[in-house]
Amino acid sequence: MKDDVRMDQGLAAVVAGILGLGGGVAGAVFGGTWGARIAGRKAVEAALAQVGSQAAVEHTRWVKEHRQQACVRLLEAYAAADDALRRASIEIRQERGFPDAVRDEARGHAHVMGSICGELALWRPEALAQCGRALHVATMDSIGLLAEAVAPSAEGTLQERLERWREADQRAALAHAAFVDYAGSVLRNPQQQL
Repeated sequence: MKDDVRMDQGLAAVVAGILGLGGGVAGAVFGGTWGARIAGRKAVEAALAQVGSQAAVEHTRWVKEHRQQACVRLLEAYAAADDALRRASIEIRQERGFPDAVRDEARGHAHVMGSICGELALWRPEALAQCGRALHVATMDSIGLLAEAVAPSAEGTLQERLERWREADQRAALAHAAFVDYAGSVLRNPQQQL
């Protein structure tokens, strides 16, 4: 009977060894699967975070480009309107009147400025849009006073009317300088607001 017990103990040791080996293999497989699942989840989370961050950087760059383009177009429209006013002032001083084509050209450029100011309001900051609107309003005032200078019903001498226009033109020049200064500070700032 002792031999039967020893054999049973030997058989039990073999069975325990096999079960231990099976448990070890199952634990390794389960642990590896669980670890792979966690690693996969973390990899997906990291990829999503990177894509989100990259999208935010790309959006910021896109907004900055559109802001810069709007500022450049506003300055170009102002320069074109100002050029038309300069040509008209020469005609007026030589008592040839304010040519309709030049007046319409200046007004057309001023209207473009108004549209661009709307874009600037979208691209922010609001102070930039306000500077653009101030430049637009000053340009429209300048155009209006130059047109008024040649109106038959205008008060005062031609020189007095032209002086009022020069004052409005000076206000437009100051608004232009303020816009250039502020837009430059916004566009040069690498941390510019969105």
